[in-house]
Amino acid sequence: MLGGVVRFSQHHRLLVILTWVAALAAAVLLLPGLGSVTESEQAAFLPDTADSVAASKVEDAAFPDDTTSTAVLVVSLEDGGRVVDSPEVVSGLVSALEEAEIEHVEGVGSDEAAASDDGTVQFIDLAVAEVDAEEADATVDRVREVVADAAPEGVVAELTGNVALNHDGREAAEEAELVISVATVVVILALMLLAFRGLLAALVPVLVVPVVYELAARTTAGLASAWNWPVDQNLPLILTVVLFGVGTDYVLFILFRFREALREGVETRVALERATVRTAPVLGSAALAVTIAFAALGLATLGFYRTLGPGLIVSVLIMFLAAITLVPAVLSLLGRAVFWPSRPWRRQPRGRLLRALAAVVVQRAGLVAAAVVAILLGGGAAALAFQPDFSTTSALDPSTESSRALETLSTSLPAGTLNPTRIVLTSDGADGVDEADVGRFAEALADRDLPGEAVPGPVSENGEAGQVVFAFEDDPLRNASLDAFEDQLRPATESVADEVGVEVVLAGDTATSVDLREANNRDLLLVGPVAAGAIMVGLMLALRGVVAGVVLVGAIVLGVLAALGASVGIFQYLLGDPGVAFNVPIVLYVFVLAIGTDYTILVMLRIREERATGRDRADAVRAAMVHSVPSVLAAGLILAGTFAALILSGVPSTVQLGAAVAIGIALAAGPVASLLMPALAVLLGDRLWWPSRVGRPRN
Repeated sequence: MLGGVVRFSQHHRLLVILTWVAALAAAVLLLPGLGSVTESEQAAFLPDTADSVAASKVEDAAFPDDTTSTAVLVVSLEDGGRVVDSPEVVSGLVSALEEAEIEHVEGVGSDEAAASDDGTVQFIDLAVAEVDAEEADATVDRVREVVADAAPEGVVAELTGNVALNHDGREAAEEAELVISVATVVVILALMLLAFRGLLAALVPVLVVPVVYELAARTTAGLASAWNWPVDQNLPLILTVVLFGVGTDYVLFILFRFREALREGVETRVALERATVRTAPVLGSAALAVTIAFAALGLATLGFYRTLGPGLIVSVLIMFLAAITLVPAVLSLLGRAVFWPSRPWRRQPRGRLLRALAAVVVQRAGLVAAAVVAILLGGGAAALAFQPDFSTTSALDPSTESSRALETLSTSLPAGTLNPTRIVLTSDGADGVDEADVGRFAEALADRDLPGEAVPGPVSENGEAGQVVFAFEDDPLRNASLDAFEDQLRPATESVADEVGVEVVLAGDTATSVDLREANNRDLLLVGPVAAGAIMVGLMLALRGVVAGVVLVGAIVLGVLAALGASVGIFQYLLGDPGVAFNVPIVLYVFVLAIGTDYTILVMLRIREERATGRDRADAVRAAMVHSVPSVLAAGLILAGTFAALILSGVPSTVQLGAAVAIGIALAAGPVASLLMPALAVLLGDRLWWPSRVGRPRN
């Protein structure tokens, strides 16, 4: 069937190309952009049954009139002096903001208490109505305009708070997407030129992948809009690197086989058909593995993972369809000219180094396999020191105004003051909750020797609920505070609630992060084995070998563990970060397991192909390594390079994710696919393909 699709695409190349162009035009005209359905709030990805989600609902019901977000204008002096000694600075800014009557700003205020202990920083609170993202962004821009005009020389006034952080996060994501897209294209062009020394060969993925990306992004946005599920704001970045990386790999696999056939003297049209038809099973098996792995994300508790799956599945399937239709059509138009202006492609390379490596693998297969496994296990051991980071600051670009202001605040106030836990008190009794209840609760909680300070908060207008604010001494989103929340604060609040005669729920970002940690741990234990098992079964069917499927998945998993260990070593120990972003292990695991499988499949199927021609086990492995390892290494380098482009985002969590996946892909293409799998093929022989039989010459 795949052969028929490929032949049709080559013979009707103009029709195929025009069909893809028409599909792209229809998607642009009829479907929304992906940015219109993305979500930045982590709480949006928690299930409704999570404690923090239920607590937020109780809080909203208790304080229904509290429909504003707080923005904070952080005021200081460039020379580091005491801003409180110049009260006209803050009063002037407050007056300017009030006189501007900025839409959606419902209140502006500051007092002497709103200052750091040393008086070098003072704060102005702005109550901003909860509106959609576009209106909120316009409000932030207008506030900053007014502040820039009103701030005297030598005064630093920067806006932060959720509304400003979300605004800057969206802008930073758009800028990062552009930078990463450009960097990805540059990496692909450079590495494709290095691999083929042909200008048109380098341009093919750059022309094809953007078409696929736009179709995939808009299809994903259309599905998300129709089914009303949130999409993480990082998906556009992830789609960019995945599609450019995977798409370039697919093109590269076909071009290597095309060039190989041409070097053997095969006529151009037949050579291209043979190359695409023989590559199609590899691409099909790879697409199957990716689909299975990303579908496993649907089992996750966190919506962050669940909503990645559909977009990635749609994208890779569209890319596979393009690889067997659009790419053959384009290459059919170009023919041999795709390698222009290179001339060396016409000659068979000597490949002395690769032949020598293949000889070592064949002659010392046991030693090679043991060495690779030992290295991967050694790297994986470092993964045991993994510390998940749930801090929202790890998902912020530190160069933005809101991040700088947040950093100024964090050095001026106790860490937990900026992001306290809100303890909501309710009562079914006729008297409800009054200020005395709130005061007694805060006082009793203060006597419990907790790692933070509890202060009374407001009472609702209807007298049915009250609030106590608890500020952790340490960063409220680090693991120490999350542990203290679960082991100390929550039990203490329940105990005090019984004493006071009220019911309590705990809301806030610490409560959300505790639920995120619990859900993330569950997802890792569930998604990991299910994805591995499902891919193993899929590969057993695709490769027609039970042992091959088990060995292939096991080898990739070792590579994933080594990549996670390397990431822990780099970020936690070398760079001194407090941890690695909590979502890195699952994303790393699923991506490398799904995409890194391509390289092992390519090598394994080439070994099988060579055995089917009648070569003995050793010769088949040598020939397969000589022909497939160059394309595997080139493809792995390109895909690792595209993920490494995420490092340019400047956002710590995205930097960590990009580096981890790049390392995982490099390990999958290098030690695992190019050394371990050939060595195992020598050691296991035809038992690798059990219960299938290989090695018999074709009739």
